[in-house]
Amino acid sequence: WDFGLTPACLVCQYVDGQLKIIKEFVSDNCTLEDLIKLSVRPWMNIYLSGHSIQSDCDPADNALLNHQITLKSFGIDTEYAISNLLAPRLDAVKSLLSELVLGKPRILLSAEGCPTLRSGFIKDYYYKRVKVYGEEVYKEEPFKSHPVSDIHDCLQYISMRVIEDT
Repeated sequence: WDFGLTPACLVCQYVDGQLKIIKEFVSDNCTLEDLIKLSVRPWMNIYLSGHSIQSDCDPADNALLNHQITLKSFGIDTEYAISNLLAPRLDAVKSLLSELVLGKPRILLSAEGCPTLRSGFIKDYYYKRVKVYGEEVYKEEPFKSHPVSDIHDCLQYISMRVIEDT
């Protein structure tokens, strides 16, 4: 979960060393409660009924306790992500993207279920070029364009958990 300007949720399955990125939920001008009630919970009831769930969320949000209470009211117990520092988050994703498990990619992404995340990988989650003293350089942090950056933040939180648990 990321609770930036707009709430976002990424659903993954971790099986045999592979992180399978199944479904994204991004919002525009929607509350966390509405996103859960109208999209996330109905999907979970169909596809995750009877499965155990581990839920991590953005640890830096000022209204975090309220968000955890909202999630819990829908039956989703949520822990803080390991860190909100950008470098460990990006390193975790890079690590998973660069590894193989039994000759297969460590991360699999559903193009159908995660179009925003996919577009971020292709072109929309990037380091912006700026001019500094007449020279073009890249900013040190990815450009924040919502909802792309929100869903990529979700992937970063999940990736840190996977790295820590393996």
